[in-house]
Amino acid sequence: MSRHRADRGFTLVETMVALGIVGTVMASLAVFFVRSSTVQHRQADTQVAVQLAAGSMDYVSQLPGSNVLLGRTQAAVQAEWQAPAAGEYLAATRTEPAWQDPLLPASTAVQGLPTAPETIQLTSDSTPYQRWWYVGSCWQAKTGGDCTVVTSAVRNLYVPMYRVVVVITWNSPVCSGLCQYVAAMLTESTLDDPTWQ
Repeated sequence: MSRHRADRGFTLVETMVALGIVGTVMASLAVFFVRSSTVQHRQADTQVAVQLAAGSMDYVSQLPGSNVLLGRTQAAVQAEWQAPAAGEYLAATRTEPAWQDPLLPASTAVQGLPTAPETIQLTSDSTPYQRWWYVGSCWQAKTGGDCTVVTSAVRNLYVPMYRVVVVITWNSPVCSGLCQYVAAMLTESTLDDPTWQ
């Protein structure tokens, strides 16, 4: 009896080709899983930054009027606005830096917004974040519209506002170094009671 070629099983070449195909498929899946993990990590970091920014805006909304300027000296504010975290956003907001009038007494009952970045780390193994607070003055027409910088001659025709910007930054290779999330809000500078804007 003669044996048929079909009964001889796989040859070494066929086995090597099959292993090559399986290896190629597994390598492409590994790249997919690495990218998926990277995207998931970035989304988790961004979600935390969004929550930190939302909590920060909530805190600001509870501060009455000019209390957002408490403890913010002219020198500290000017140095802060030169920091890299301020970036292009502040330049595009048409806002001028604002600081506390040195003749006004500091309040011990209300904590102002710091000019130095605050480090926030939720757990010992989580990503450390930095929170930067920026407060600037702008003026809005009484009929509404954009809040911009206007000349002092016409400021009485506008409503003075504070633009509060919070920038949350964190280090991540996904952003090629520094990631950031920016949130901003307007609040009237003359109100005695807190308000939502």
